[in-house]
Amino acid sequence: MMVIDKELDNNSEIYKFLGITICKINKDYNYKLKSILGLISKEKYFNDYTETVYLKLLNITLCKRVETLDNIDTSILKLFKFHTSKVCEEKKYLKKIINPRYNKVFILKSNLGETYLFLKYIINELITCDDLPLILATKKSQISLIKMLTPNFKYKLIKPLEYELNNKILKIGEQKIYIIYPLKFYIDTENKIQKTNICYLDEMYNYFRISNGNKHNINKIHITYTTKNDVNRYLQDRNLGKFIFVAKDATTTSPISNTFWEKLEQAINIKVIYNDNNEELSKVYYLAQKAVSIISLRSGLSEVLSDGDTPNIVLYTDFKNRYRFKRIDQKSVIKSYSIKNIEPNRNNITEIQYTPSEEDKIIEGIVNTIKRGEGVK
Repeated sequence: MMVIDKELDNNSEIYKFLGITICKINKDYNYKLKSILGLISKEKYFNDYTETVYLKLLNITLCKRVETLDNIDTSILKLFKFHTSKVCEEKKYLKKIINPRYNKVFILKSNLGETYLFLKYIINELITCDDLPLILATKKSQISLIKMLTPNFKYKLIKPLEYELNNKILKIGEQKIYIIYPLKFYIDTENKIQKTNICYLDEMYNYFRISNGNKHNINKIHITYTTKNDVNRYLQDRNLGKFIFVAKDATTTSPISNTFWEKLEQAINIKVIYNDNNEELSKVYYLAQKAVSIISLRSGLSEVLSDGDTPNIVLYTDFKNRYRFKRIDQKSVIKSYSIKNIEPNRNNITEIQYTPSEEDKIIEGIVNTIKRGEGVK
């Protein structure tokens, strides 16, 4: 069996075989460089909404690709040049897969948290009783949320759009096609957060120029009888009456070490059930609502799990450096992405800034919150 050694640094990954470097990746928020055996390289640079990609052999550029908000220009060996209109190409694809009977179509490109917020708070503001809407999901997790929040809507799972579109709305004949949400929206939102304190849910409302005051028109979570029955049987078979539900994984925020979670579990002294990322979302949600309390590292799942009466304890770290996105410090994260901002009337949501040097104090605080009853139903 071939064994590949992986070395990690803050901004680099090195893969070695028998001590020989076979692949090296360097990355930051505005570039990503990948080299194979020092011979072939792919370089990506991002600046002012424009991505430039070079494919090189022995440092000789074979292909250059420049993608702006609306177009892509490709040059091969400086001899062959191609121009692509992203909107025109996607319209051709969408015409083939969307039945013209639907006059409003919502393409979900977002991750779990944004999809949840859009389906719960915003979609009803964009349709009337005369509309015939269709939701197009590009991820399986979105299907679960559609069933939970908008079970009466027609939906369809499609492959992710080939091109990153800037448009808020596309028009194909009489159809309005909403992009939820373009990459530019996320870039602009995080750039604002770098400079000032905003609520990102407000930004989602503002993007479509709708008021966030109409909270009576929101969608509530629906859980099927089958799902409830499956979860109840799971708990009965294991004789689980009192437990804490923990979701420790996140994509955007910096991770917290397993040592912390192990120490926390020992200190709580109540059975802990960890989230299974492979489980169907509605089962995860209903199981979590059965817990004494929910503890999570801030993620999109945190938003979904906060929809209910079960006490939530949410840990915040910084947003990592990601390609196209700069790091956001945890103070800005907790101000702009606060669960309390979404659920201002809830008094059983506890938010904590995680710092490694404060681990013992944080664990003590969580245990005391549960013991006091603020973290218990």
